[in-house]
Amino acid sequence: MLNLLITADMNIVIDDKDVITVTADGGQIIVVTLPSIRTAFQIWRRHGSVLRPAVPAITSRLSLSTLTVNLVVDDTLVACIGANVPITLIGRMTNIPRLQVFYGRLIGLLLK
Repeated sequence: MLNLLITADMNIVIDDKDVITVTADGGQIIVVTLPSIRTAFQIWRRHGSVLRPAVPAITSRLSLSTLTVNLVVDDTLVACIGANVPITLIGRMTNIPRLQVFYGRLIGLLLK
């Protein structure tokens, strides 16, 4: 297993309006931040044909390392994927064993 330490501070602008922030403080946790759940769905809808094939590739690489990616939407942790995540039912169902989704938090964001 690869033991990587990541330092990152990056903003990704999509379609000249949506900003995704990627940060890591020199450790093994990478935080991907989206401004809103609406933005997340819009990006997935507009660019899903590119993103869908990338997800299995990213998750397979994460399984070879000690990295964990936290997905944060509107300052709320909604999902984790990677080495420090327990094997979950949703992970098994999606063929991404180390995926944890916080459904209550997602529902809270949807109702906002």
